[in-house]
Amino acid sequence: MSKQPAPAAHAAPQRQSADLYRFFTIMNAYWQGRTGSPVREIRMNVLILEHNAELARLWSRHLERRGAAVTCATGLDAAVAALEDSRFDILLLDIECADGAALTVSDLAAYRDPKARVIFVTASRFFSDGSLFSICPNACAYLPSGTPAKDIADMVEHYTPIRA
Repeated sequence: MSKQPAPAAHAAPQRQSADLYRFFTIMNAYWQGRTGSPVREIRMNVLILEHNAELARLWSRHLERRGAAVTCATGLDAAVAALEDSRFDILLLDIECADGAALTVSDLAAYRDPKARVIFVTASRFFSDGSLFSICPNACAYLPSGTPAKDIADMVEHYTPIRA
C-alpha cells in the first residue's frame, strides 16, 4: 500500500480563499440586485393595451431599455390578435379602453396562460375598493394613470414571473 502524501501546509489557506471568493461572489450578486444592476437577464414579454398611443410608446420605451420585448395594442382586436400570436409574461392594461377591452383581454390571458400577470392602469377610482382583484385572478397591481413611466417599468419588472 502506498501512503498518500500529507496535505501541504498551504491547503487550508487555499480552501479559505475559495470560500472567501464564493462569499464575495454571492455578496456582489446580491449588491447588484439591490442597486438595479441585472444579476441575471430576465427576458420580459409584455403586452400594453392603452388607447393613448403616445403614452403606450412612452411605457414601451422604458420597458425596452430594460430588455423587455413589448407589443402595443390600442384596442381589443389588436390585443386579442397579439395574445393569439404570442405568450406574454405580463400585461399592462388601461381599464378605460373602450367596451371593457381590458377586462376581456385579462380574462383571455388568464385562460391561455394562468401564469401571466396583469397590471391595471386607470384614471378612474371605480375599482379603488380592491374589487378588481376578485374579478381578475391574474391581477397583481392597480396603478393610477399618472404614475411615472419609470415606476410602471419597475412594477412590470417586479411582477414578471420567472419561468423555468
